[in-house]
Amino acid sequence: MFDYIKKNVFARCKSEKIAAEVQPLVDRLVQNNAQGESYRRTISHWLNFANPVDAIYSGNRNRLFVEGPRRRVGQLRFPTGGIFTVDGYMAHLNPVETLFLERKIKRAIEAALREFKQSYDLKSHPGQIQTISTNKHADHFINLWLERTTLRAVISEEQIGEPNHGINPRELELLR
Repeated sequence: MFDYIKKNVFARCKSEKIAAEVQPLVDRLVQNNAQGESYRRTISHWLNFANPVDAIYSGNRNRLFVEGPRRRVGQLRFPTGGIFTVDGYMAHLNPVETLFLERKIKRAIEAALREFKQSYDLKSHPGQIQTISTNKHADHFINLWLERTTLRAVISEEQIGEPNHGINPRELELLR
């Protein structure tokens, strides 16, 4: 057994490998700030399901929770099952239904991302992942967008991310 004690968190691991994998996760979860809160919120659903949640696909009010572990059958990786909620209705799906609904959602996501990239004329940086590394940069970009938005008082969720919201797509470069 390997004990891990840090910032008043105690976890017992059966192997050094697991302890090494868990340590950075725990470090992030116990941060006493907005980032720590965000990390904790992203896994809070874990306690609501009997099986591990392998993926979540969310709209504003509707969600699909894909349960794991996955089982490989030929080239396909079937989830254990799924739970979806639509307008307050909840249904449990079998592995086949979940796989087909997940594939349909993934195709829609791929199409939306490609359309967004094309609308913004975003350029690729091979081998590099560009991220907004600090809250200050994120705040700067949000404020820049708000300054150029014509509807400053009320911004509906439908307007966020739309190409016609008034910000020059090339200003994404400011954060790189």
